[in-house]
Amino acid sequence: MTAAFLLGDFLVGAFASSPSGKKSAICLFSMQRLKLTFWYNIDRCRGGADSIGLPHIGRDSKCINKSRIPLDEETCELGVGGSIEAVEIAVAEVEAKITSLGGVSQPRILLAGTDDGRILQVSRRRYIKKTTPRFFFSLRTPVDI
Repeated sequence: MTAAFLLGDFLVGAFASSPSGKKSAICLFSMQRLKLTFWYNIDRCRGGADSIGLPHIGRDSKCINKSRIPLDEETCELGVGGSIEAVEIAVAEVEAKITSLGGVSQPRILLAGTDDGRILQVSRRRYIKKTTPRFFFSLRTPVDI
């Protein structure tokens, strides 16, 4: 993930094909769906059915059955990653590495900054499955603000 931005009820993420890659994809994740994915992983671990799933911070041991503990908003201290992933289809693909995202909810407009100084505008109507970002603005030289 090279950039993220909360746009209304969606988390917008930009993903590069590799750390040095020059292609990016933009995905929209419903915050409700992300929350349910987290809760599902926490509930599975709480029941002892999975591993903690955080190997990147050295925590990938087997979950201990804690189903007797009530599952509520304060359950974050369980520290669970989980194996169920949040996956979405890209709404846009760009031939550049996206390094920043911003925008407004109404009308839904997303701006994506690239590593070569361009700003792309992505607007999407509900009936369009995938969109190609329009070139919006380019910085040829650094600008002091």
